[in-house]
Formats: sequence, structure tokens, C-alpha cells
Amino acid sequence: MAAPPLRIRPVSLESSGCFESAMGEGRLSFLMMGHITRGIPTNFQGIRFRSRLEATWARFFDSLGWKWEYEPVDFNGWIPDFGLYGKNQKIYVEVKPVVCFPKDVSEKLEASGCLDEILIVGETMPCSSIDGDEWDSVILGWLGENEKYEEDCGFWWQDAVFGRWEDGKGKIGFCVSTGRYVDRISGGYDGGCHGTGEVSLSEVRSLWASAKNKAQWNGGMRP
Repeated sequence: MAAPPLRIRPVSLESSGCFESAMGEGRLSFLMMGHITRGIPTNFQGIRFRSRLEATWARFFDSLGWKWEYEPVDFNGWIPDFGLYGKNQKIYVEVKPVVCFPKDVSEKLEASGCLDEILIVGETMPCSSIDGDEWDSVILGWLGENEKYEEDCGFWWQDAVFGRWEDGKGKIGFCVSTGRYVDRISGGYDGGCHGTGEVSLSEVRSLWASAKNKAQWNGGMRP
């Protein structure tokens, strides 16, 4: 049976779907890039990750207090890099060395038979705030919401953004930029678009830098 059609909601960042340049030279103008980076196997918490990037994301999830599992399940031709386990739901995560929304990857993930939400994250974090301001919503990656209860509907893809919700007791969580504003971690919804607590760009950048340094210097293992 053919997979349902991919539908992509308009995303922020002037609909480019692109991260800010890691070199601080402004946003990149292309929409995709090839996945040719060769990973460096890296050990962390007794797990041998296929790449240092995956280990960095594991450390980043730890710093946020998010429960995760590495390669938790095997779908039809796709093994998610992570499962994230919130209070009321699970989200499967695909890590790719990209800086822009990888439409080709999203189509393969949708065809895998996964019915849960899927989060795609890239090679740098955080990518930017939505409007470039320190206190605007900071983007984590791209979240696909599966419209599994509607006939012939596929995934809606849009920016995943950080926030704080009262049910999370100040803990950082995330939701989509527009649509179902429920925190995927705490399960909370307190009437705000991205929660009622602010998450700054500098705060997330600091957590990411720490995770990256630890993965590089304390867990790297070259093949």
C-alpha cells in the first residue's frame, strides 16, 4: 500500500527551514544538503554511538533531563536514533548532519510505518530563534505530527521549539511552532503558545556547547 502523501506546513525562518550558519555568517539559503559526513564512533554511558553527533545529542538530552533510549525499535527499513519518552507520549528521533529541513529524509521516515511523532535534529543546536531575538522561541529541529486519524493524511512537518510549561515545573520541554502546543515532555498545556516560561537562545546554546565539548573530549573513539 502506498504511503500517504507528505504534507509540510509552512515553517518559520522565512519558510527556509534552515539553521543559522554554525560559523555565524547568517542563515543558509539552500533547502537541503547531502548526507555524506562519516561519523566517528563514540562511547557514552556504556553505549557505543555510531557518531559523535549522536553522542552529543544524548548528552544534550541528559542536560535537559529528558528520558531517552538509543536505537529503541526497528521499523520498516528505519531504526530511529533515539526514542524520547515524555509523560504521555513517545517521540522518535532521527539525527542527520544537516542544517536545513531534509525533505528526502522525511519522506523515508514517513514510509517506515511509524505512527508516532518524529523529530529530526541536525548538526548544530540551537539553530536560531524564530525571529532572531534572544527571547523569541528557540528552534530544536523539525517535528512531524502524524495525522493518523484522518484518511489519506500523512505527516505535518514544522519547527519544533523549546518552551517551559507549568506542568513541567520549570523544566525545558518542546512543542510545535504552530498547532498542538502541548509539551511533548511534561504533557502540559497552560494556555500559551510555547508555554508560559521563557527559554533564551543563550541558555540553550550554553547547554549545547557543554554537551558537544564532553562528547568531543571525554567520549570520542576513532575507529
